[in-house]
Amino acid sequence: MRTLTVILIILSFSAFGQRFPTIKDPIESKGTLSTTKMLQGGFEIIGISNNYQTFKPETFDNINYHNDSVTHEHLPLIFDDEEVFDTTSITLDLVFDDEIPPTEQPPPPPPIIKFNTPYLTGTGFRIIVDTSQIISIPDYTDNSGVNLHGGESVKEIYESELNFLDKYYSPSTNMVEGYPVLIENISDSVWNIDTQEGWVFMIQEAMNEHGEWKPIEYIDYRAVCGNSFWTDKLPPKYYLITKIYRYNGEVRTKLRVRFVTEHQIFISNEFEGSINYSQFNVPEFLPLFTDNINEHFLNN
Repeated sequence: MRTLTVILIILSFSAFGQRFPTIKDPIESKGTLSTTKMLQGGFEIIGISNNYQTFKPETFDNINYHNDSVTHEHLPLIFDDEEVFDTTSITLDLVFDDEIPPTEQPPPPPPIIKFNTPYLTGTGFRIIVDTSQIISIPDYTDNSGVNLHGGESVKEIYESELNFLDKYYSPSTNMVEGYPVLIENISDSVWNIDTQEGWVFMIQEAMNEHGEWKPIEYIDYRAVCGNSFWTDKLPPKYYLITKIYRYNGEVRTKLRVRFVTEHQIFISNEFEGSINYSQFNVPEFLPLFTDNINEHFLNN
């Protein structure tokens, strides 16, 4: 009878996708992240696979970039603290004029996209936060203070764009604890995974003292250019691995993940954690972006 029970449990996990690969993270974390403000969400793709065995992000041995139904043109990013993206040498090697000739004006920033239809609660994905595994995640520099496309000279504009891209493409040597997140395609269709600089649109939410789910992260929808946005394909029975911060604060509460793609919202399992109540405070600049993707993050 015990053998039959074990077999049924294994079959149940296999049939309903309740599996999670072991993540072999090569970089050691340096403790949890405690913050007093709402931080920028959105997290990089660290792999796409259909193999639930050990997942090794440093080698991509079991990641399928090419198969009969999909070709991944944008490979997942891996942060390597030994290969820091050095923007100083690039800046120093360039000669800038103080004024921009009218014929050499840089292109304007892409317009803020305004959607005419509301976000809908979607089906077809299972979002699982695995709190049994602790992996490392860079303590990214928050982009809220970056004046993108700012300045009047070519040098100022160029440096502002480098500072903005630093969050997406420069590794951090300050690694903190995080949880892996599995985004599993349980439908029979190939899904487009909307990304910005290769990062999925995903934030963490926490339950406040009134029992309401509120965001503790936001999405920065600004971009250097229109090429910042693309989609990755996720075939049926495949999953995408990303990760989130493991916060540490004074208040014990429930948390969950809110993920969006193709104008649909997907909610993860709930899990226990701790935050600071000040993380619920929406940054002053953020209402400028509430006509786009943040509208459904800030307004349930």
